[in-house]
Amino acid sequence: RVLEPSNRVSTRYNLLDIPNDCRQKMIFVGADNKVIDQKHIYWKSKASTSLSEIVPSKGIFEKEDGVFLVGPGEVVLNNSFKFPAASSVVIQPGTTIKLGDGVSVHASGNFSAVGTKSEPIIIKRSLKDKPFGSVALIGDPQNPIQVTLSNFKLEGGSKAEIESVYFSSQMSIHGAVVDITDSSFSNSVSDDGLNVKYSKVVIANSE
Repeated sequence: RVLEPSNRVSTRYNLLDIPNDCRQKMIFVGADNKVIDQKHIYWKSKASTSLSEIVPSKGIFEKEDGVFLVGPGEVVLNNSFKFPAASSVVIQPGTTIKLGDGVSVHASGNFSAVGTKSEPIIIKRSLKDKPFGSVALIGDPQNPIQVTLSNFKLEGGSKAEIESVYFSSQMSIHGAVVDITDSSFSNSVSDDGLNVKYSKVVIANSE
C-alpha cells in the first residue's frame, strides 16, 4: 500500500490501523525507496496520545539523531504515549509533565531526567483526584538501558498494564542501569512509589 501524506499533522506522519501480530512482519519503505528504521515507526494503540501531541507545539521534540527532548515548561498528556522503540528520551530542566486520568508513558531507550535545584523536573497528575498510570522504562537485562534521574519529583500515579505487561508502580524500571540522586517518589495509590527490577541501581539523597 502506498501511503498518502497525512492531513492531520506534518506530512511525516500517517495513521494506520494495523493488528499487533502483523507489525513485526511489516517493512516500511520511504519515497526514496529506502527501508525506514523501526525506531521511526510510531506504534500506538487506539487509547494512546493523538499524533498531534508529539509535534513541537506540545513540548515534545524529535532531534535529527532520533533523541526526543521533552520541555522545558509545561507538557500535558491526556492519553497514554509510547516513544518509538529504543529511542532515547531527555527531559530538560524546568519541565513539568502533567498526566491525565490513567495516562501512562512507555519508553524503551535511554532515559535522562536531570533537573537542578532551581529548575527541577516534575511529573504529576493533571487532575487532583485522578491518578495517572505508570511511567514505564523498559530495557533488556542483557543490554540494559541507562536511566538517570536527578532533582526529579514524581507524584500522584498508580499502576498500568502496557502491552500485556503489568506494572505495579507509578514508576517502573526494568532492565536498566539506574542512577537516582536528589529525587522523590510520593503519593502513589499503587503498591509501590518506585519499582525497579532486573537492574543495577544507585540511589542517593532521595525518598
